[in-house]
Amino acid sequence: MRGTWEALEECCRLGLAKYIGVSNFPCTKLSQILHYATIPPAVNQVEMHVAWRQEKMLEFCKEKGIYVSAWSPLGANGIPLWATSMLLCKALSLKTLPFTNTRALLR
Repeated sequence: MRGTWEALEECCRLGLAKYIGVSNFPCTKLSQILHYATIPPAVNQVEMHVAWRQEKMLEFCKEKGIYVSAWSPLGANGIPLWATSMLLCKALSLKTLPFTNTRALLR
């Protein structure tokens, strides 16, 4: 992993990439990279939605200044699309994110 990360950092130094990101990295792998990286990851793309909030990883990334990009946030893991759409519409009316407090959104 270290060699790959160093190659990606070289791409940044050469102007071939603006930012470097990772996908599906848990806190342990992010910690490993941060230990030796001269350019930290800008983003971690992970599956995150109402049924899987990944709060520990989200907090870790927030502390380290790594943005989190959620993929497959609607209709994932067997959740019907209408249910997540309803939560999203309700969340927008409450001006909050659907995964912050699902109990309040379902009232």
